[in-house]
Amino acid sequence: MFTDDVIEPLLPFDGWYPFNKVNWYYIALIWESFMTSIVVCIYGFVSMTNSSFTLSLCMELKVLGYSIESIISENNRKNIVKGINKIETNNGIKNNLKNIIKRHQLLAQMASEFNDVTGDPMFLNYVFGSVFITLTIFTATVVDNLYNSLRYFFMFCSLLLEIFFQCLNGQLLSDHSETLTGSIYKADWTYADNDTKIILLILMSRTQKPFQYTANGFLVMNLESFSSVCSMSYQFFNLLYTMYYN
Repeated sequence: MFTDDVIEPLLPFDGWYPFNKVNWYYIALIWESFMTSIVVCIYGFVSMTNSSFTLSLCMELKVLGYSIESIISENNRKNIVKGINKIETNNGIKNNLKNIIKRHQLLAQMASEFNDVTGDPMFLNYVFGSVFITLTIFTATVVDNLYNSLRYFFMFCSLLLEIFFQCLNGQLLSDHSETLTGSIYKADWTYADNDTKIILLILMSRTQKPFQYTANGFLVMNLESFSSVCSMSYQFFNLLYTMYYN
């Protein structure tokens, strides 16, 4: 870029080099473009992995809900009402219910272990997210150069989307795990024996505590947390904007 006979190199980000970036512009451009692509690929791969794992858990929970709703089939109801093989039918229902409980415990363990792995990155994103989001959008509004404004604006969008997808994954997981309570209620539990009803009641009390992704145990990652990040960033932005122009 030429401004009043002064060459201003346009690069993806402002990096330090032990040489003149103007004289070695194309080398610096290739290097920064390569590094930008690497960072985008890493973040994209991590986000897709998190989303894929979460969607898999949500689908398993949905299938588990269907299994709970149909645990007492039409044939089971007929046998119980008519008293045909009633003991065997109730035993079969309890065996199926035990398998459902084992599957639910396995899904809970998988969600907990995945949360242990991603807890620290989520915590760092939440703690520094508001600060970086504020700084990038503030810089985009005060710089005079259009190229720099667009560059910081896209950085702002990438930071916002990263936090949004983490909170969205947590919200989806929590919502799908909470639907199991309704699935238990929709099952024809009135036909079951007392032992089965007690087991269903215990399972219902367990499903009322949803699966959650947390920021290392300090904060639950959901859309409410994303809203708080946006609100905090907006307050910081107004503060900086007022201080800058006053």
